Amino acid sequence: MAVGWVGKLRYRKREAVTLDPARVLHAGLAKGSSDLIGWTVVTVTPDMVGKRVAVFTSIEAKTPGVPVEHEQAAWINKVLADGGIAGVVYTVEEYDQIVTRWPGRPAPP
Repeated sequence: MAVGWVGKLRYRKREAVTLDPARVLHAGLAKGSSDLIGWTVVTVTPDMVGKRVAVFTSIEAKTPGVPVEHEQAAWINKVLADGGIAGVVYTVEEYDQIVTRWPGRPAPP
């Protein structure tokens, strides 16, 4: 989960700020949830009635050399186990590979 501060800006000079009232903001879905959350639209195959569905997609974006935390790995494994698209990426190309290799998604043209 990401943590930040919110409140009405009273003073700002370079990196120094004063917020009033200052309060903590916790953001994210759950402990360990990925950085990039959404869904991927997939056209279901004819044997699935030809409908389009939204597949939950959860991508953890990392800087090279930064390890995946235990909670993040558990989150990704849960999404995958439940049929979603998930993984860890270090580049945009890796993101594209994860999203396009999902078994229910047709190959790109």
